[in-house]
Order: sequence, then C-alpha cells, then structure tokens
Amino acid sequence: VVVNVEIDASSKLRNSPEAIPALAKELQHHIKSMIGISTKVVIKNPYEIERVSVGKARRVIDRRPRE
Repeated sequence: VVVNVEIDASSKLRNSPEAIPALAKELQHHIKSMIGISTKVVIKNPYEIERVSVGKARRVIDRRPRE
C-alpha cells in the first residue's frame, strides 16, 4: 500500500528536505502500529496530489489486475 501525503503549505518541513525521510518513516510506523498494515509513505509538496474536482482528493486508487 502506498500512502501519498502532502506537506501543509505553511509547514516548516518544506524548508528542511533532510527531515522528510524521517517523517515518512514515522508515519509508516504509526500506520503499522494503529492499523496493522505495512505501507510506503510518499511525502509530496503542497497541492501536488491530483484533485478530481475542487476540494476533492482522489482517496483510493485500486491497481489490482482485473480478471
């Protein structure tokens, strides 16, 4: 499972790219401990995640092969 996360536009992390991998690892750990599944967390810049329409993010992309 890949989890795409946007940094808040006002976040101080935007100015410290060396902190991004640590944040991704921390989020992976929280997801694993709370939900019980392993994930890959991808940290993206503000507004980088595609919006289907105004204010709506595409929440789930199912990439399983269809039979």
